[in-house]
Amino acid sequence: MRFAVVGAGTIGQLRAQTIRANPATELAGVLDVAQANAAKAAAGTGARVCQSLEQLLELPGLEAVIVSSPLQFHEQAVVAALRAGKHVLCEKPLGNTVDSCRRMLDAASASGKRLATGFNHRYYPSIKFLKQAIDEGRIGTLDMLVLAPMLVGAWLALRERWVLAGIFLAVALLVKLTAIFGLFAILTILAIRVVAGWRADRRVRIADVRAAITVVAVSAGLFLAGLWALDARYSTYASPIDHIAHMVDYGAKLRSPVDRAGICATNDSAPWEWPFNECQITYLRVDVTTRVGEKVVSKVPSIDFRGALNPLLAGAIPLAFLFTGWLAWRGRHRLAGWAVIWAGANYLPYVVLSIVNHRITYIYYFLQVIPAIAIAVTILLLRSSLPRFVTVGFIVAYAVGFAAYFPFRTIP
Repeated sequence: MRFAVVGAGTIGQLRAQTIRANPATELAGVLDVAQANAAKAAAGTGARVCQSLEQLLELPGLEAVIVSSPLQFHEQAVVAALRAGKHVLCEKPLGNTVDSCRRMLDAASASGKRLATGFNHRYYPSIKFLKQAIDEGRIGTLDMLVLAPMLVGAWLALRERWVLAGIFLAVALLVKLTAIFGLFAILTILAIRVVAGWRADRRVRIADVRAAITVVAVSAGLFLAGLWALDARYSTYASPIDHIAHMVDYGAKLRSPVDRAGICATNDSAPWEWPFNECQITYLRVDVTTRVGEKVVSKVPSIDFRGALNPLLAGAIPLAFLFTGWLAWRGRHRLAGWAVIWAGANYLPYVVLSIVNHRITYIYYFLQVIPAIAIAVTILLLRSSLPRFVTVGFIVAYAVGFAAYFPFRTIP
């Protein structure tokens, strides 16, 4: 296919290079007010350096024109090329007014030729993934951002700094509503303390009740106030309650596809698959393919970006939580109890939602459980009297697994 380029600036030079590099295309001519730029783009191709648009459009065998001139000159070149019976690729933006764009579209319709705008980014693997994520209702992943204030709030709660714990939980709730699972974990711990106090001396510890009221009041109050302030500045919701109702309704409508063919056919996954590191998410993968003739002999990733769980951590989950649960029950180990309760509060709701509501879920939802798993594994290694070489060996193996699963990297 024979192309001509109008405008030999930076983008025009790149377009000319691409045409030269493709054996299926040929550069027939270049036009630019700066003759030196046009000559540079045409060098070594046999392309003609044209003096006018009319001369360029009369080149023999010309089939398509790439318009890379400044924006204010787009319409003139585009309309002329279309009327001359050429296909046109125009750099973005197509025009500087709606009327100008309409005139170009009308010219394309009248000529029967193709008019395209150079939205090249839509073909990048990363942009294609983002488009897919939007289409699937996953505009963004906030789980990493919500986890930090949740954990700070949990640490403050363990230190019985209830007001500060409520403040950080409110910040987490403003990031993502799933922070409420962290609040459930703290309230569960306080409820267990109330029951234990009643069983011990048949009375309710007022301090524990006051702590529960404080952390709920502070987190809920600041969350509503913060959401109101954000809505007043950035949205049109009439009240925080309307905003929360919309978020809950939106989340309830994210259903798992009923025609999911086979295991891990898509990026979504069921909660019971997460602990086994199944159904990983392929965020971005770029393969280097080697062919012999038409046959593919190898395909090796040069970039592998995926959502996955460290296999060493996944394998240790059953034993770690059995031991940690036993230690929390028999030894009244405070941190062990926190690990078990935090894991349950942040994991079991997804199991219920998946079963009852067929809620679509992804492995990255498991991120809020990971701190509890890490603590459970650490307790297992330090408190179970394992030989030192076993502990050291596990840490080394875990480090190797981390390096292998590091989320974004170029593979040598």
